[in-house]
Amino acid sequence: MDSWRHWWVVLASWVVGFWAIGTLSTLGVFLPYLLDEFDGNKGATSIIFAVRDSSFLIFSVLHGALVHRYWGFRRTAVVGSIIAASGLFLASYARGLLQLCLTYGLMTGFGLGMVYIPATSIISHYYHRHRATAFGIVSSGNNIGALVLAPVLDWLLQTGGWRITFTAQALACGSMLLLASLFLRLPSDKDHESDIDDNTSSSTRDGVEGEELYRALSDDAIIWTSGDDIESQRLARQRTLLSCLPECCDAPFAILYMGVFFGSLAFFPTLLYWPSFGQMTLSLSASSSAWTVTAYGAAGTIARPLLGLVADRLMGRTPLLVVCSLVMAVAIALLSIASSLTHLMLFSVLFGVVSGSLMAMCPNILADRYGAQLFPITLGVLQSSYGTATLIGPPLMGFLADAMGSYRPTFGAASACMFVASVCFAAFWLVVRRREAAARRLAETRVEDWVWQTPKEIVRARLI
Repeated sequence: MDSWRHWWVVLASWVVGFWAIGTLSTLGVFLPYLLDEFDGNKGATSIIFAVRDSSFLIFSVLHGALVHRYWGFRRTAVVGSIIAASGLFLASYARGLLQLCLTYGLMTGFGLGMVYIPATSIISHYYHRHRATAFGIVSSGNNIGALVLAPVLDWLLQTGGWRITFTAQALACGSMLLLASLFLRLPSDKDHESDIDDNTSSSTRDGVEGEELYRALSDDAIIWTSGDDIESQRLARQRTLLSCLPECCDAPFAILYMGVFFGSLAFFPTLLYWPSFGQMTLSLSASSSAWTVTAYGAAGTIARPLLGLVADRLMGRTPLLVVCSLVMAVAIALLSIASSLTHLMLFSVLFGVVSGSLMAMCPNILADRYGAQLFPITLGVLQSSYGTATLIGPPLMGFLADAMGSYRPTFGAASACMFVASVCFAAFWLVVRRREAAARRLAETRVEDWVWQTPKEIVRARLI
């Protein structure tokens, strides 16, 4: 963290999270107005948000490939910001649910994802020892976006209607994303060398330990590398998407993928329906429900950097993810029996504190395990898990709420999904620990010689 350019990149990524995830997090504020406008049921109207969120996430594989091999970080983000702003602007002229699905759903979601992937993955090229802390700071912008945008959008919706709100959001969101995209560039050689030196000093050459080292196991070799030297970045960018996937999608990744899928299946419907639950079931005003979203954003804003510090210094990233997912499962279960504004506000605060782990810890886990060069690809593949869940979850939970006549069974089902996610995260942690222990024993007993090069170069261990 010794270069001013590092902080400009962090600020740019923070701004992207503020507008991209902040826009996604305020979806519940729009729902009552769209229901009134188009006289649709909850399941049909929620398809708009499902298309938007799934477009944001499912196409992340494509966005990662664009960053990794073709356009790079800056150009991908610039194009994405233009597409997102265009989708919001065209949505203000929509005359039906299908047009909203194509503009606000498909275009806006695709564009926001196209900005978010480079803004998130570039952090792994700048930070190593304090990567979780950096991701925590950046991801706090997500919650501040919800904190600020929820009451502002609610005021615009009440005073000008949803069409004016979409137009204003297009102008503000598009301009800020475009400005932030201009700062997304890879570190220079000088910045990179200082960061690698700082990274290398934290590891021990005798034991080849440290989370900063990227490990790739094969049948006849163990390769240890800092994962971020300039030459390996150049070679990695020449690889195609298909050649990277077998290296990324191993058994632990599949377990993590399923955990994220079930966690998202619980998270996004809960985020969508709890403001409407407050209005329709608890008889709260629209502004009171919007303030619960603000409380969620405020709690997450404070908690995410602290979660990063806890992960870096105390618990580790995967154990923290397991604990937070269990707490989320309990919180959503308690939401199903909430009966007052106080209960809903307490849930919002607790949910805001722990839900950041699902978004903030998973990128750290990927960067630690698979390295910075493959990070856009692995993050893109993992984001498709979020996208699949958001495509299925909100409509399914909405139809369940229509069939049961209440949101309470919906939250009960979401709680069960989150519990399954916590089991998957725990299984991922155990499998990774077992593999790392086996690799460490193998390295200690069968290594013939170590060939150490400069800190920026790959260190290889040849096995007998």
